[in-house]
Amino acid sequence: MGEPAGDSELTPVVEPTPLWLRHTLSHSLQLFYHSLHNLNHHDLQTLQVMSMTQIDRDGLRDAYSDVRDDKSEVNWAVFKYDGSNVVVSAKGEDFDEFKTQFGDDERAFAYIRLQTGDEMSKRSKFLLVTWVGTEVSPIKKAKMSTDKALVKEILANFAVELTLESAMELDHEAFLQELVKAGGANYGTGVRN
Repeated sequence: MGEPAGDSELTPVVEPTPLWLRHTLSHSLQLFYHSLHNLNHHDLQTLQVMSMTQIDRDGLRDAYSDVRDDKSEVNWAVFKYDGSNVVVSAKGEDFDEFKTQFGDDERAFAYIRLQTGDEMSKRSKFLLVTWVGTEVSPIKKAKMSTDKALVKEILANFAVELTLESAMELDHEAFLQELVKAGGANYGTGVRN
């Protein structure tokens, strides 16, 4: 007995793409094409340069070691962009000087050592700050996440990571409170014998 012709293989049923999905995809492609078409020569150069961020690994490593060294008077280091390179911009010990290192049109990273603990136990804790000023372009802001990953390969040990954009957020006490929260219990009595 033979099988009926055409029934020996199953044919997949292909449903047509829903109209709403076709419109959405078409609109997305049009927006993408339009955004590419509207990039000027400067924007294209900026994208090309930004895609090649370099890190001054030796400089960052040396500054990182200075901040981590309890015998060093360096309590902070700031790393800024010099073109497409992230380099050491400043190091110091005074927090007020630290606060002057950031502008509204700048992107930067900072590594800070602060003393925490109670009267019975003092310890150094470290913060990583990512600074993105309020006047930084959206493209440069977006690039910060990939650049931060490169920086964190060197500045690897910290208790708290903050992303800031306003000079008002550069607050010593607020930084200490973030470190205390991250560090767990604080058993101090408030009295030092």
